[in-house]
Amino acid sequence: RLYGFLYLLGMNPYSATDEKKKYSYYLNVCGDLLVTGCEGEKISSCQVKQADNKAKVAGRSKNQILRYSDGDLTLTFPDGDVCSSGFQRMTVINFECNETAVKDGEGTPMFQHEVDCTYFFSWDTK
Repeated sequence: RLYGFLYLLGMNPYSATDEKKKYSYYLNVCGDLLVTGCEGEKISSCQVKQADNKAKVAGRSKNQILRYSDGDLTLTFPDGDVCSSGFQRMTVINFECNETAVKDGEGTPMFQHEVDCTYFFSWDTK
């Protein structure tokens, strides 16, 4: 199986919202993310609180991990801002192959859940 991310290149970030619509997440898998409030280098994931627009870095591409195992392709962005619990924020994206993905196969990330400041997303794409 061949995976290519070139069609995910773009200046505009992808976005997703948690199930309670408390946070928005902005992602860029092929470049630096430019979102107001998420400052620094090599940012690939940003969490923005809806109530006050407070932004936190949720992962960086600098030490990203791309892993293929048992048919799953997972991209991890570690090294985000530290949360109140002391854990460092991190984003994990699980890509699912789907020939009929929206936006001409480009797909869109979907927030799944959060555990100890690690944010999990699924992304159907072709």
